[in-house]
Amino acid sequence: MINYCKFRVSFYRIDTDSKSFTQVNDAEDVSSVGLYVNEKTFDALSKVISDNQQGEWQDITEEDFIFAKENVLNKLN
Repeated sequence: MINYCKFRVSFYRIDTDSKSFTQVNDAEDVSSVGLYVNEKTFDALSKVISDNQQGEWQDITEEDFIFAKENVLNKLN
């Protein structure tokens, strides 16, 4: 299953089947796209998202994620 969420300036595509996630940072001073496939990292991120203690994690749509990713890739070109 694929889920999408946002935390501050970072957008996430979370793939629970492959235990991986893609992170897109779209800040003014730092932009990046990363794919994380480490299971321990995935489990730690999943726990932080599910705890959501400060209420800062927001569910977003696939379109929101794609838009942020395209913005970052355009900056990198």
